Amino acid sequence: MFAWRRYSTIFRYGWIILPSLLLSGCWDRIEVNDVAVITAAGIDASDDNLVELSVQIFAPKEQGNQQVAGQAGNGASGSSAIVQSAKGKTVPEAFFRLQGQMTRQMFWGQCNVFIMSETVAKEGIRGNLDYLLRQIYVRGNSHLFISHGKAKSMLQQSASMERNSAELLNKLSENGNILKMAIGRINNRMISDVRDSTVPWIRTLPMSKGKLVQSAVGAAIFKKDKMVGHIDEKQTEGLLWMKNEMKEALLNVKLPESDGLITVRLYKMKTNLIPRIKGNEWSMTIKGFAEDDIVMNATNLQMGNPVYVKELEKEVEQQLIRTLDRLLQQVQHKMNADVLDFGETFHRKYPKQWQKAKDRWHDIYPTVKVDYDLKVVVRRPGKLISPAGLIEQEVK
Repeated sequence: MFAWRRYSTIFRYGWIILPSLLLSGCWDRIEVNDVAVITAAGIDASDDNLVELSVQIFAPKEQGNQQVAGQAGNGASGSSAIVQSAKGKTVPEAFFRLQGQMTRQMFWGQCNVFIMSETVAKEGIRGNLDYLLRQIYVRGNSHLFISHGKAKSMLQQSASMERNSAELLNKLSENGNILKMAIGRINNRMISDVRDSTVPWIRTLPMSKGKLVQSAVGAAIFKKDKMVGHIDEKQTEGLLWMKNEMKEALLNVKLPESDGLITVRLYKMKTNLIPRIKGNEWSMTIKGFAEDDIVMNATNLQMGNPVYVKELEKEVEQQLIRTLDRLLQQVQHKMNADVLDFGETFHRKYPKQWQKAKDRWHDIYPTVKVDYDLKVVVRRPGKLISPAGLIEQEVK
């Protein structure tokens, strides 16, 4: 009886003692005050054949808008971040040296923006991409940009209405009217059958009082892991429309009956690629649809007239065709980069023919004939039917 009570007591208290042995505590914790949070990173090629890694570190201001210690001279005026740099033969070595300069442990978990300079991109980004994707805290959906000029300079520029340049670029990427590319996504494209891709191309643009601000003004074109050129902002809009990633666009249209311009806002933009193989001839039809609203009429034409509305629709269609023609001239004939996913479209519809032709796709791709089947519809002329400021006799 005594023995049973003794074992019962041990069993009862054991349930309390054993779980406490499993609670090891936060032995490997890192306090917030000991962490340097990286919000953006830039990679440049230096003149001494080394790689320069620059990181933008979040540095909240103290009360009274005073800068935190160490911020002055390293970030843009009014910024809530500092920029630190180090060089090495590789990005990992540069990061190791940069960490040696810091009193805090650098943390990748909040880094949503990576910028690589054109020089780095033209030499190849595969090694740098490999390093980033191997890091535990680097997210595969982080945005990648290619900069015209040094990536470090992009990080140091003012951020207009945002706290720092990382927030500005991150919000630009959330805008549906610019190209987006994540580091995980470009890796997937690099190992696909076609292996061509696009990355947003940014540069600094002048603002008031001599300031500069970053802006996405085009797209860098990649074959495998190397940049082979870039396209301008208008051609990039055509690229986004082809990929069904364009929310809206504005076009200025001139009709032959008047000297003024009509501005239309395009929306509900949708395209489909229709592939066709006939014998040895490969062709692609770009079928597109868009609705538009008239947002300004600086002509003397009454846009309630169905004849003028039909002319406007046709002229918008022709402008879109000209934009797509210039885009194809660059990416299909000059750079031979299948960033419009023609190869993938042929693969889906003609899998057997694709398996035979995929190894020589970049010989076939420049010869693919492209036709257009576009339809634009004017939905709303706005509240005014007649142009503002004109009497009845002056309106056609």
